Amino acid sequence: IVVDAGSDDATATLARRAGARVLTAPLSRAGLLDHGARAATGDVLLLLDVDTALHADARQGMRAALTDPAVVAGSFRVRYEPDTRRARFVAWVMHRANSLGLGAASAGLFIRRDAYARIGGFRDGALLPRQDLLRRVGQWGRVAYLTDHPLCVSARRLRRTPLRTLALWAMLRTLDALGVTARAT
Repeated sequence: IVVDAGSDDATATLARRAGARVLTAPLSRAGLLDHGARAATGDVLLLLDVDTALHADARQGMRAALTDPAVVAGSFRVRYEPDTRRARFVAWVMHRANSLGLGAASAGLFIRRDAYARIGGFRDGALLPRQDLLRRVGQWGRVAYLTDHPLCVSARRLRRTPLRTLALWAMLRTLDALGVTARAT
Protein backbone atom coordinates (compact mmCIF):
# COMPACT_ATOMS: atom_id res chain seq x y z
CA ILE A 1 0.00 0.00 0.00
CA VAL A 2 1.34 3.42 -0.96
CA VAL A 3 -0.34 6.50 0.48
CA ASP A 4 0.15 9.68 -1.52
CA ALA A 5 -0.84 13.20 -0.58
CA GLY A 6 -1.24 14.34 -4.17
CA SER A 7 2.44 14.61 -5.05
CA ASP A 8 3.23 15.93 -8.50
CA ASP A 9 6.04 13.46 -9.17
CA ALA A 10 5.60 9.97 -10.59
CA THR A 11 5.43 8.16 -7.22
CA ALA A 12 1.80 7.05 -7.51
CA THR A 13 2.19 5.95 -11.14
CA LEU A 14 5.37 4.00 -10.43
CA ALA A 15 3.79 2.39 -7.36
CA ARG A 16 0.74 1.27 -9.36
CA ARG A 17 2.96 -0.18 -12.09
CA ALA A 18 4.83 -2.14 -9.42
CA GLY A 19 1.54 -3.61 -8.20
CA ALA A 20 0.95 -1.43 -5.16
CA ARG A 21 -2.47 -0.28 -4.05
CA VAL A 22 -2.28 3.52 -4.10
CA LEU A 23 -4.42 5.57 -1.72
CA THR A 24 -4.65 9.31 -1.29
CA ALA A 25 -4.89 11.12 2.02
CA PRO A 26 -4.56 14.65 3.38
CA LEU A 27 -1.07 16.09 3.61
CA SER A 28 -0.06 15.37 7.19
CA ARG A 29 2.54 12.82 8.18
CA ALA A 30 0.29 11.28 10.84
CA GLY A 31 -2.68 11.23 8.46
CA LEU A 32 -0.75 9.51 5.69
CA LEU A 33 0.70 6.88 8.02
CA ASP A 34 -2.64 6.23 9.71
CA HIS A 35 -4.52 5.96 6.41
CA GLY A 36 -2.11 3.31 5.15
CA ALA A 37 -2.08 1.40 8.44
CA ARG A 38 -5.87 1.26 8.62
CA ALA A 39 -6.08 0.01 5.03
CA ALA A 40 -3.61 -2.82 5.68
CA THR A 41 -4.87 -6.25 6.66
CA GLY A 42 -1.90 -8.08 8.20
CA ASP A 43 -1.23 -8.96 11.82
CA VAL A 44 1.96 -6.87 11.71
CA LEU A 45 2.16 -3.45 10.07
CA LEU A 46 5.38 -2.31 8.39
CA LEU A 47 5.46 1.44 7.78
CA LEU A 48 8.21 2.84 5.57
CA ASP A 49 9.00 6.19 3.99
CA VAL A 50 8.97 6.19 0.20
CA ASP A 51 12.73 6.85 0.00
CA THR A 52 13.53 3.80 2.14
CA ALA A 53 14.48 0.22 1.28
CA LEU A 54 14.48 -2.75 3.63
CA HIS A 55 17.61 -4.78 4.21
CA ALA A 56 17.30 -8.23 2.61
CA ASP A 57 17.08 -9.93 6.03
CA ALA A 58 14.75 -7.41 7.69
CA ARG A 59 11.73 -9.72 7.56
CA GLN A 60 13.74 -12.38 9.37
CA GLY A 61 14.78 -9.80 12.00
CA MET A 62 11.19 -8.67 12.55
CA ARG A 63 9.98 -12.26 12.88
CA ALA A 64 12.72 -13.03 15.39
CA ALA A 65 11.88 -9.94 17.46
CA LEU A 66 8.17 -10.74 17.40
CA THR A 67 8.69 -14.28 18.69
CA ASP A 68 8.96 -12.53 22.06
CA PRO A 69 5.34 -11.79 23.04
CA ALA A 70 6.54 -8.77 25.04
CA VAL A 71 7.71 -7.07 21.81
CA VAL A 72 4.86 -4.99 20.41
CA ALA A 73 6.77 -2.84 17.91
CA GLY A 74 10.20 -2.04 16.60
CA SER A 75 12.38 0.26 14.57
CA PHE A 76 15.53 -0.15 12.51
CA ARG A 77 19.03 1.22 12.42
CA VAL A 78 19.40 3.58 9.44
CA ARG A 79 22.06 3.57 6.73
CA TYR A 80 22.09 6.43 4.24
CA GLU A 81 22.81 6.12 0.53
CA PRO A 82 25.01 7.36 -0.92
CA ASP A 83 27.27 6.31 1.94
CA THR A 84 29.30 9.48 2.45
CA ARG A 85 31.19 10.58 5.55
CA ARG A 86 28.34 13.00 6.36
CA ALA A 87 25.75 10.28 5.96
CA ARG A 88 27.70 7.91 8.22
CA PHE A 89 28.00 10.63 10.87
CA VAL A 90 24.25 11.35 10.88
CA ALA A 91 23.45 7.62 10.95
CA TRP A 92 25.85 7.22 13.88
CA VAL A 93 24.16 10.08 15.79
CA MET A 94 20.76 8.50 15.20
CA HIS A 95 22.06 5.07 16.23
CA ARG A 96 23.52 6.46 19.46
CA ALA A 97 20.23 8.21 20.27
CA ASN A 98 18.28 4.99 19.64
CA SER A 99 20.78 2.93 21.65
CA LEU A 100 20.30 5.33 24.58
CA GLY A 101 16.52 5.00 24.33
CA LEU A 102 16.01 8.52 22.99
CA GLY A 103 14.03 7.29 19.96
CA ALA A 104 15.70 9.16 17.12
CA ALA A 105 13.68 9.64 13.96
CA SER A 106 13.44 6.53 11.85
CA ALA A 107 12.25 6.09 8.31
CA GLY A 108 10.43 2.91 9.23
CA LEU A 109 8.85 0.89 11.98
CA PHE A 110 6.84 -2.26 12.54
CA ILE A 111 4.02 -2.78 15.01
CA ARG A 112 1.58 -5.53 15.90
CA ARG A 113 -1.90 -4.67 14.60
CA ASP A 114 -3.52 -5.30 17.99
CA ALA A 115 -1.07 -2.91 19.67
CA TYR A 116 -1.76 -0.30 16.96
CA ALA A 117 -5.50 -0.61 17.58
CA ARG A 118 -5.05 -0.55 21.36
CA ILE A 119 -3.35 2.86 21.27
CA GLY A 120 -5.69 4.28 18.63
CA GLY A 121 -3.11 4.55 15.86
CA PHE A 122 -1.28 7.71 14.91
CA ARG A 123 -2.42 10.89 16.61
CA ASP A 124 -3.23 13.74 14.29
CA GLY A 125 -1.17 16.71 15.35
CA ALA A 126 1.77 14.71 16.70
CA LEU A 127 4.92 16.63 15.85
CA LEU A 128 6.87 13.39 15.30
CA PRO A 129 4.17 10.78 14.65
CA ARG A 130 6.38 7.68 14.58
CA GLN A 131 8.17 8.62 17.78
CA ASP A 132 4.85 9.44 19.42
CA LEU A 133 3.45 6.08 18.35
CA LEU A 134 6.48 4.13 19.61
CA ARG A 135 6.45 6.03 22.91
CA ARG A 136 2.76 5.28 23.48
CA VAL A 137 2.94 1.63 22.40
CA GLY A 138 6.01 1.19 24.63
CA GLN A 139 3.67 1.53 27.61
CA TRP A 140 2.07 -1.78 26.56
CA GLY A 141 5.21 -3.75 25.79
CA ARG A 142 8.77 -3.68 24.56
CA VAL A 143 9.92 -1.81 21.45
CA ALA A 144 12.74 -3.63 19.64
CA TYR A 145 15.56 -1.81 17.89
CA LEU A 146 16.97 -3.88 15.01
CA THR A 147 20.61 -3.00 14.43
CA ASP A 148 21.54 -5.94 12.20
CA HIS A 149 18.90 -5.16 9.57
CA PRO A 150 19.34 -1.49 8.64
CA LEU A 151 17.00 0.54 6.51
CA CYS A 152 18.67 2.04 3.47
CA VAL A 153 17.48 5.65 3.29
CA SER A 154 18.13 8.30 0.68
CA ALA A 155 20.68 10.85 1.90
CA ARG A 156 19.21 13.60 -0.29
CA ARG A 157 18.39 15.78 2.74
CA LEU A 158 21.95 15.48 3.98
CA ARG A 159 23.79 16.36 0.79
CA ARG A 160 23.62 20.13 0.98
CA THR A 161 22.81 20.94 4.59
CA PRO A 162 23.68 18.09 6.99
CA LEU A 163 24.18 20.36 10.01
CA ARG A 164 20.94 22.19 9.31
CA THR A 165 19.15 18.83 9.01
CA LEU A 166 20.62 17.61 12.33
CA ALA A 167 19.72 20.91 14.00
CA LEU A 168 16.15 20.67 12.70
CA TRP A 169 15.83 17.09 13.96
CA ALA A 170 17.23 18.12 17.37
CA MET A 171 14.81 21.05 17.55
CA LEU A 172 11.84 18.84 16.62
CA ARG A 173 12.88 16.24 19.23
CA THR A 174 13.13 18.98 21.86
CA LEU A 175 9.74 20.45 20.96
CA ASP A 176 8.22 16.97 20.95
CA ALA A 177 9.70 16.25 24.40
CA LEU A 178 8.14 19.50 25.63
CA GLY A 179 4.72 18.36 24.42
CA VAL A 180 4.42 20.77 21.47
CA THR A 181 2.04 19.55 18.77
CA ALA A 182 1.73 20.35 15.08
CA ARG A 183 -1.94 21.23 15.54
CA ALA A 184 -2.92 24.89 15.81
CA THR A 185 -4.95 25.74 18.89
